[in-house]
Amino acid sequence: MSREVIKRWRSFLYVLGALTLLIMAIVAIGLQQLDGEISIRLKTREFLAPTTYWALPDSIHVQNLWKKSEIQALFKSHLYREVLTLDELKTASYLQRTCDSPPFNLTGDELNGKTCWYFRLPETTHPALKEFRQQAFSMRSTSGAERNSGVQPYGGGKVSSEGVLDDSEGSEILQAWVLPRQGQWTATDEVRFEPQRVAQFVGGKPLLQEWTPLGEIPTTCLNSVLGIEDPRFLEHSGINWRGLARAALVNLMSGRFAQGGSTITQQMVKNFFLNSEKTLSRKARELGMAVLLESKLNKDQIFEIYLNIIYLGQSGPFQVHGYSAAARHFFQKRIQDLNLPECALMAAVLNSPGTYDPFTNHEKALKRRHLVLTKMLNNQMISEDEMQAADQAPLPVSNRHSVDESAPYFLEAVHRELSQSESTLEGLQVFTTMNLRAQEAAQRSLLQQLLELEKSNGAVGKLAKSGLHLEGIAVSLEMATGRILAAVGGRGFRTSPFNRILDGKRQIGSLAKPFVYLSAFEQDHSLTPFSTITDEKTSYHLHRQVWTPENYTKKYFGEVSLTFALKNSLNAATAALGMKTGIPLIVSNIHKAGVDSPIEEVPSITLGAMDLKPIEMVEAYLTLSRFGNRIKPRFYEWLVRSQVGAFGTSTVSEQAIEHVAVNPVQALDRDSTAMVLSMMKQGVQSGTSQAIGKSGFSWPAAGKTGTTSDYRDAWFVGFTPWDMTLIWVGYDQNQSHHLTGATGAVPVWLPIMKILSEHRPVNDFPWPEGMKHEQRPTPPDTEPVDLVTR
Repeated sequence: MSREVIKRWRSFLYVLGALTLLIMAIVAIGLQQLDGEISIRLKTREFLAPTTYWALPDSIHVQNLWKKSEIQALFKSHLYREVLTLDELKTASYLQRTCDSPPFNLTGDELNGKTCWYFRLPETTHPALKEFRQQAFSMRSTSGAERNSGVQPYGGGKVSSEGVLDDSEGSEILQAWVLPRQGQWTATDEVRFEPQRVAQFVGGKPLLQEWTPLGEIPTTCLNSVLGIEDPRFLEHSGINWRGLARAALVNLMSGRFAQGGSTITQQMVKNFFLNSEKTLSRKARELGMAVLLESKLNKDQIFEIYLNIIYLGQSGPFQVHGYSAAARHFFQKRIQDLNLPECALMAAVLNSPGTYDPFTNHEKALKRRHLVLTKMLNNQMISEDEMQAADQAPLPVSNRHSVDESAPYFLEAVHRELSQSESTLEGLQVFTTMNLRAQEAAQRSLLQQLLELEKSNGAVGKLAKSGLHLEGIAVSLEMATGRILAAVGGRGFRTSPFNRILDGKRQIGSLAKPFVYLSAFEQDHSLTPFSTITDEKTSYHLHRQVWTPENYTKKYFGEVSLTFALKNSLNAATAALGMKTGIPLIVSNIHKAGVDSPIEEVPSITLGAMDLKPIEMVEAYLTLSRFGNRIKPRFYEWLVRSQVGAFGTSTVSEQAIEHVAVNPVQALDRDSTAMVLSMMKQGVQSGTSQAIGKSGFSWPAAGKTGTTSDYRDAWFVGFTPWDMTLIWVGYDQNQSHHLTGATGAVPVWLPIMKILSEHRPVNDFPWPEGMKHEQRPTPPDTEPVDLVTR
């Protein structure tokens, strides 16, 4: 070989060596950068700082009426296991037994007809529940004597010849007890279940995710993932070179990215550090990161993160990430309780959640699950018999809460309030006051009524065909606490995200009238619900203008009782009483009740000629229904700020817990509001909202309809001694719909309040001490009615 050739080869080797060193340097720098990215991301745990919203815990109150089957269904809905002895009572389990054990300790005849229930909550961060080790309550069938004395059985059923109701009727809850982790059994008014999660946001994105340690995930689930995704996971160092080569060959032959050949480590890198972009540069970063990750974490840590972050489907607007969230989404189970066919289905879904979603792609999900089971059999993870049994198991049926369209209204109200006081929402657990059943009932009832009106009402139907759709709101509260149990701000958040509860301003119409009568009672102590006023067409001359209020029916009754005038919503009589009482006092009382918007002091406000926000009317009527005792309605009651620890664990310090206090103030005259409330009861029985009384609604109720000029707004606010619901129906464009409060709003109210009242005792309102009941006619009615007077 000549010197020239040797020289050329030597130069080539020098260049090749230099290029090799350069490439190695670039790779080293790249790996160092990737190593830095991995270290920072693992340290910050960005995916573990969600904002979580919880519903109000389900509860069972003393004196409430429940069927045994309903209690069992409630335990089942919370995924509790039934056990047979107290020794077996562990977390998320319950026991039904005789009442001869603590804290009841009944003997002999005391045991007759009584059943006691014990249960233990799963782990929860709810501040009022996390210290409870055990809870218990007792119940018994209601006898005929008690039924006649005012304690009504659920459903108003018949009493057997033995004087005891069976499960078709309902039983009274007698006692409730809690056992703290450190302490003795303590009597209480209610037992409560752990709250259910309503929504979760990570970085502002709707996402459902629960962190579960690897040791709590069933081995069957782990094997199903390994069998279908990465059988050599425990052997390789992050990359399966044979699988990668096979995938490269397939991709080369097909001319596209048909296979990825990814290991679980690579998938964890893609989901946690990178994205799903199919490019060579992204794949190169994935390979480098996979090798580096295996040097930083052991196999258990990698597998644990993977199973907690992998995308597994969609629940309405929320992405479902991780095995625990997916177990609840698909099976309404805790991850620990999944069996072989369920684990196999989860492993089938994770490859392509959209393609193998069992709720929407039944056949594809079955085939993919069969493939998973086959892989498990081939890898000797299951037997032939186990595979055949699992292969025959049915797929789950969607059982998701139907609050996707309405819950955003509620959550938007919570978010708006929190944004004014919290510097950041990351890591915040918000325990809202949302009652899931009430929220679902409010959403369903409102939408059904709006659709029915568009179908059956000619004027409303004509507007609907032109593209103008009727809107509405529904807000329900628990009167004792001010908890807002349901809030539906429109017919659907996706199509109409405007929150009419908080931001809408509408004329309130006849909803103002109870405050006219309240102010009259407050000013003139000689007045009672039996007092009379003249109902006649009258003109009032004020500031060179003439105001002539007219009754809706154009009919006038002459001398009428105040009760008759209010229950029938007579404009002329109410205006006369308001003018006699004085406009400033009426406006003042409306403000005291909870209205902050300015109100012009003009005579027409006696009939509701004022634009107010629905949330203001909610607070005003809450004050009225509480005999003038004002509390602030609230969308949430606990805030817990969690600090994220390693691999999903979180810690909570006492300083991170905030409780929304209830600070009641006696804002209105107690006796005056009591008399108005007793008059409003007559409205439900024989006035403008008498459809409630005629419907068979068996709980005592009071309320007021509201209809504005030209039939632009239809209102109803009604309440029992326990709960209150406000309904509004109308058009955003302020079009006339020819509906009244009775025809537009009351039909929405009834189904909601039946759900809220179903376990409530049928007791009358807790009238203030010192008030008395009188039974007399209320002219022009001749039948005596029971009213409360001073």
